[in-house]
Amino acid sequence: MSVAARLWDDEGFTVPGKPARSPQVAGVLLGRLHLTRAPHAEQVDGIREWLEHNHPSKSLIRSLERNGFGELV
Repeated sequence: MSVAARLWDDEGFTVPGKPARSPQVAGVLLGRLHLTRAPHAEQVDGIREWLEHNHPSKSLIRSLERNGFGELV
C-alpha cells in the first residue's frame, strides 16, 4: 500500500451490523470492487455497475473526474 493510500484512506471503522460508509475517493471504491490493479476498461465497467446501484458523494465525483473516470459521472 502506498503512503498516499494510507494517508487518504477513508474506510474508517463502522459499528458491527451497520452498513459501511460510502467511499469518498476513487481509490477506495476501486479497492472495494477489487479492481485496484485491473485494466482501465475493467475499472470503468466496475465503477459503471456500482453507480447503477449507488449515489456518489460530491467528493467521490471529484475524485472520479481527477482520476480519469469523469465520463461516468
